Amino acid sequence: MEIEIVNNSSHRFVDGIANKISKCFNTHPFINNTFALPERIKIVLSIVSIEDCRKTGIDHSSYLKTGIVEIIFNEINLYLEEDLHLPAGNVKSFNNNQVNPDMDKIIYHELGHFIDARLNPAFGYDDNLRPKEDRIKWIHYDIWNGYIDGRLGLIAPSSLEERQKDAEKMNRIEPCYITRAWNGEFATYESITKTAQEINASKWMVPGI
Repeated sequence: MEIEIVNNSSHRFVDGIANKISKCFNTHPFINNTFALPERIKIVLSIVSIEDCRKTGIDHSSYLKTGIVEIIFNEINLYLEEDLHLPAGNVKSFNNNQVNPDMDKIIYHELGHFIDARLNPAFGYDDNLRPKEDRIKWIHYDIWNGYIDGRLGLIAPSSLEERQKDAEKMNRIEPCYITRAWNGEFATYESITKTAQEINASKWMVPGI
């Protein structure tokens, strides 16, 4: 399989990130001999500034038509995060001269979405199943993220506890759902979207909750 990476940025780290993407794709644990791989994949790499509203992520929506995947990195995820202990308390800052040491883990995770959705037929990804309501969409991403990181194990960007905390804080998802995803219970896209709908109904549709 040939991987072509097109740099859509003049950022000084772009070549290094492109090399990391190639390495992570070629060593990704989700790729195995149970499904066929395309002869060629084109990845467009875009690096956006911290002020940009776009978050780090992967866009594979046009892959079936064009064979192109876009990986977006917000600069906030590129840099080494540091803690400055000031009298007013801890203030987060970023050393923009050093690449985030967890960069490989972030790339493995984002590629996991693409491999699940576009390369592994057993996952059963279907654009028509994609949630249209924003709150259900974010819930389904929390579950899918847990399913991906559970399989990545030591090379995941987040621990189970971190995924549980974020999901509960942002979308009021009970930790048990993330644990179940982490352990591989929701192994198809249909099961992920159905579970997201169930969580949404129980958390958002009950008066007073």
